[in-house]
Amino acid sequence: MGFLVNQDFVWGFALIISGTIFQYLVIRYGSTVFRATLINEYSIRDWYLPRLWEWIVKYVAPVEAFILLLWFTVNEIFEHPNDWYNVISEESLMTCVVQWLGVMLILNIINVFYVFCYLPRKMPYENLDLGDKQHNGELLNGKEEVATKPDMYVDVSDFEETKH
Repeated sequence: MGFLVNQDFVWGFALIISGTIFQYLVIRYGSTVFRATLINEYSIRDWYLPRLWEWIVKYVAPVEAFILLLWFTVNEIFEHPNDWYNVISEESLMTCVVQWLGVMLILNIINVFYVFCYLPRKMPYENLDLGDKQHNGELLNGKEEVATKPDMYVDVSDFEETKH
């Protein structure tokens, strides 16, 4: 039963952090565009979000999330002044921090593996973002060079007909 108490304690507050991150993404994307395009445009016989929602998302909800997380932290430290830093306690602030950091580390490792190992195999060479580099003898970083392709891709010019 202690495991379930621990998981409820840790991930209950992690939901507040998750909601705050989602809130940041909406603000970063643009709350007006998010409301108009992603919510109101695709609502079918549903309640449309008013402009007031943007104000709540930008200003009220981030303050509420900050206050909740601050309250949680201060409450844990003052309620358990001798135990809040104990990592093996079922309900301590440090248990939350360690578990959150552990999951973030695991997710980052999976992301790095996906981006550097799996994604290049799935994406054709022509679709890779090479920055300011261009192919076929055009400018590469401001210099006249030839772009090299991996051996597994064939140059189209090899199959053009020879004119006699």
